[in-house]
Amino acid sequence: MNLSVALFLVLLSVGGLSCGGQTNVDALRTADGGTDSASDGPGSEDGPSAEGSSAEDTGTDAPADAPDDTMPPTFCSGASKLSYGGAPPCDVQVTSTPRIMNCCDAAMDLVLHASCFTNKFRIGVISYLMPMPSGTFPIDTVGYDTVQVTVDDGRDSMPDPSVTGEVVWQWDGQDQTKAHVGLCMQVSAPGDVMDGTRVFVSNAAYAASTGISLHLLKDKTINAIDAQSEPLDSLELDSTPLLSWYDVEYYDWTNQWVVPNSWMGDVLAPYESLIGTRGLPFVLVANEERIYLGALWTPFSSQLFYGPYIEAGDATPSVLEIKTNSGGKDDRFDARILDALVESGKVIY
Repeated sequence: MNLSVALFLVLLSVGGLSCGGQTNVDALRTADGGTDSASDGPGSEDGPSAEGSSAEDTGTDAPADAPDDTMPPTFCSGASKLSYGGAPPCDVQVTSTPRIMNCCDAAMDLVLHASCFTNKFRIGVISYLMPMPSGTFPIDTVGYDTVQVTVDDGRDSMPDPSVTGEVVWQWDGQDQTKAHVGLCMQVSAPGDVMDGTRVFVSNAAYAASTGISLHLLKDKTINAIDAQSEPLDSLELDSTPLLSWYDVEYYDWTNQWVVPNSWMGDVLAPYESLIGTRGLPFVLVANEERIYLGALWTPFSSQLFYGPYIEAGDATPSVLEIKTNSGGKDDRFDARILDALVESGKVIY
């Protein structure tokens, strides 16, 4: 299952993450005997499963290069981090996309962005508890009375690993459209490079209705240069956005790259024939507020658009770069856009 959080307010204390940013995940801490006492959930006294047993548990000598299958006491504290296959941990940025599912109140995809890991490390979180309460929940890859977590390291073929740990889920308000999510977990995949992987997510954002979106105009005969002479609020937008908050996997704020989710395909292809030499206008909306007028543009135009634009010739299905020409107003870094991206868990820097 392929699964795809931005730093926000610290999680309220719900037994897992505390206001100080530290994690009291006793179930994941190394016991005196060197075993992972959380393999069956918090408070378990059963010790590790057979798959996650250490050399001391089995009575055999582990190879020198075998990954350590215990969770260091301090791992799940501080900034979000990834230790892949037992390698030294590195800090990660986390983005998220909620899953809209009839079965579940709470389901989301997390993507870990790390310089120490070539691919995107994806984590799926699904709870079958309905209604989903705020609280701390043990991870179970099978059970329906806990929270299921799956992992994907981007390989075409990979084993079906087991995951132990816990998830902290804290709703914001009563409408259950926004939440803060924390995660402390370890992967067991004996014989595979992923074995011993550890992940700590300090604070991911779950948002089911907010963020940014890009809208074309309802009247596709209006070009971008002419649209600039009209008040922004007077432009009639297409009822279906070019990209909705849900369609965006993440937004690279520094580079101004919008990365659509993989299921979107080539979002510009249906409109390239309408761009012409004066551009096809779009409006960027953040939390339902219009921020700026932009243009889908062609590199073959001899004219310039003095505002944010996406050049169709440069764009690929996986990355849309929002550029601007010198001399025009640059609204790309408007604080309202960043606020919406942080709130919806979509931004990396």
